[in-house]
Amino acid sequence: MRHSIYRRNNSAFTLVELLVVIAIIGTLVGLLLPAVQSAREAARSNTCKNNIKQLSLAMQTRETSIPSFPGYVNALGISQSRNMTRASWLVTVFPYLEQSQLFEQYSGGLVPDQLPQLENLICPSNPPSVQSEPNLSYVSNSGYLFAWNFGQSDGWENPADGVFFDQTRIADVTPTSGPAPSWVSVTDKRDTPVYAPRVSMSMAYIQSKGDGTSKTLMFSESLASLFYSYPSPLSSSSAKDDYESTPDRNFHFGFCWVQPNDVATNRELRINGSKEVPNYITFEDMNVLGDNPPLPDTANPVARPGIASSFHPGGVNVAFVGSQVSFISDQISPFVFAQLMTSNHKKSSLSGDATEPEPADGQF
Repeated sequence: MRHSIYRRNNSAFTLVELLVVIAIIGTLVGLLLPAVQSAREAARSNTCKNNIKQLSLAMQTRETSIPSFPGYVNALGISQSRNMTRASWLVTVFPYLEQSQLFEQYSGGLVPDQLPQLENLICPSNPPSVQSEPNLSYVSNSGYLFAWNFGQSDGWENPADGVFFDQTRIADVTPTSGPAPSWVSVTDKRDTPVYAPRVSMSMAYIQSKGDGTSKTLMFSESLASLFYSYPSPLSSSSAKDDYESTPDRNFHFGFCWVQPNDVATNRELRINGSKEVPNYITFEDMNVLGDNPPLPDTANPVARPGIASSFHPGGVNVAFVGSQVSFISDQISPFVFAQLMTSNHKKSSLSGDATEPEPADGQF
């Protein structure tokens, strides 16, 4: 009996052995965690790619019915009447994203009192902190970043610089009788002193005269993006001011390119130059930051409106005009990236050798 008890006690784990087993388990967990995190990020990135793919297909479907791309900001409703509203490019594709009811309100010249949050417009790697807001992760190719102020007094847009342009020229929307829409009194450099002509882009132009649909970017991600539309003027006093008195900018719902030399002096202007979440909550605040950018500060970077960015490591997901989705490295040459942004780089405002060919597949 004693011998049996002795053998049973001798077969138990010693404290040293137990500590060794715990250490081994801890090591294995430490090795597995990065793999688990990597798998989760891969899943989030795939969801993001699917979201941006659906947006590109919706825009392509719209373009087959209406043979031109919408503006990054548009005038919807009854022309030359008080029943008009400003709407982003995304609102124009609502019918192709199963959001026909929302589009009907806009097409009638009304902004919905409450804008719902749409999950397919949000990158899972950049979840919103406030769930009830109409948050937006995906933005359109709105050309040269400073086009709204290009030429100072004129601000005319170059159609070769991008894909989406401003479609709210005041000359086209000023009513002949009756009260004007509240936002018609909001002007920018393109409205005065001479009405700038409206510029639009089409798939046919990019295919025949431009750089081709597989070499022209259409959508990207941006951490500095705010909402998918201007808020209702009835929802709050701050929204009222935002809707009625804030001039539109190409970085409200878009991502843009800058001259390569500007990137050389300010790294915040490159892809993922700043991965900071913006602290502004209105488009008016966005204008203040976009129109008067702070000096580069590596210790205190800020969200830069109009710059492609994401929380995906190493780059951003993008969609080309031809609907192919790709991942662009944030180490891409600024000149090559600007080439991909311009619909016809040989006639664009891009400084550099106009004869240089478009980037080859895989160069980005």
